[in-house]
Amino acid sequence: MKAPRLMPYVVVSILLHGVLLAFVWWADRDSEQATRPAAPALVASPVPKPVPEVVAVDARKVEALKKTLEARKRAEEQQRKKLARELAALKKKKEAEKQRLREAQKRRKAEEARRKKAELERKKKEAEARKAEALAREKQKALEEEQARLREIERKKKEAEEQRRKEEMARQVEEELARQLRQEQQALASQQRQAQVADETEKYTTLIRNRIYAAWTVGDDAVVKVKLAPGGLVTDIQCVEGTPTACQDAVRAVRKAEPLPVSRDPEVFQNLREIIIRLKREPNAGVSQ
Repeated sequence: MKAPRLMPYVVVSILLHGVLLAFVWWADRDSEQATRPAAPALVASPVPKPVPEVVAVDARKVEALKKTLEARKRAEEQQRKKLARELAALKKKKEAEKQRLREAQKRRKAEEARRKKAELERKKKEAEARKAEALAREKQKALEEEQARLREIERKKKEAEEQRRKEEMARQVEEELARQLRQEQQALASQQRQAQVADETEKYTTLIRNRIYAAWTVGDDAVVKVKLAPGGLVTDIQCVEGTPTACQDAVRAVRKAEPLPVSRDPEVFQNLREIIIRLKREPNAGVSQ
């Protein structure tokens, strides 16, 4: 690629050197003819004796030849400088051409690299787009599957809640029925217990009254309030009605009858802890709590 472009400059340089050589050859030829003396005409004469040869030199011709040589040297120098300038210009142009070619090649490489980079970037973006699209499809599919799974879970949850609600309602009905039954049973048991306690209380109050009556010396009527401790021990006696003599007889009768009969049942004993005994002449006198 570089040789054809340099060929014209090489040809011009060769031609210039040829012209310069021809000029030098022509100048030498003229100077030799100018300095060479003209040949004398041949005449028939006797041979003279040898005499010393005297060459006449024309000062003007010498000066002219000198000027010619100097002019030729100046021309040669100018031609040499011209050729040097032309060679320098040619070299500079050649270097510029090389630089242009290097820059052009650099630009081509840069352009090629840019094009390849752009192509790689385009392919990369396309691949990323395809990957993103595939990922989006996978995410959408996963989302739909998750939503379907959640809907199924929600449906089963509602079914389970409905089942639990029904079971809870049935359990509550059963518990309510059981509670009502327990209440009825407890009420019945309480009634039975109250009746039993009442019967026991009446039984032991009768026993207490009979024992005190058995120990009482019948006299004036009196009413005493008796406080009992477990085991039938009397902790306090107060005469609330009657004459002093009647009260003394009543207190004496209670002390004499001690310990009084009491029930071991706490509820029954609680009813017997404080009772009022009415001592009267009439038989079957009452006892009040």
